[in-house]
Amino acid sequence: MTNKMTELTPPTKLLGMALMQVVIDVQQNPFEKHRVAVVGECYMEALTLEGLPQDSTDELRLPDLSLNQTGHTAFVLHNMSDKPYR
Repeated sequence: MTNKMTELTPPTKLLGMALMQVVIDVQQNPFEKHRVAVVGECYMEALTLEGLPQDSTDELRLPDLSLNQTGHTAFVLHNMSDKPYR
């Protein structure tokens, strides 16, 4: 039996308590569907990183370089708060 998660929609504002629903469909069995309610305390990160190399979600991994060798890495840094960070 192979399970695959087909739906996971987080709340738009991650502040305070949040309620989400995970729907799990069983492949090759359209009659079997599981729903799991998830409740938890959430927070909003002040800074987020997007487009990190090597498909990383929370870690900036830079490639190894030899001496006198240059490299290039691009990613996006978003400020999600109302105050500037320097």
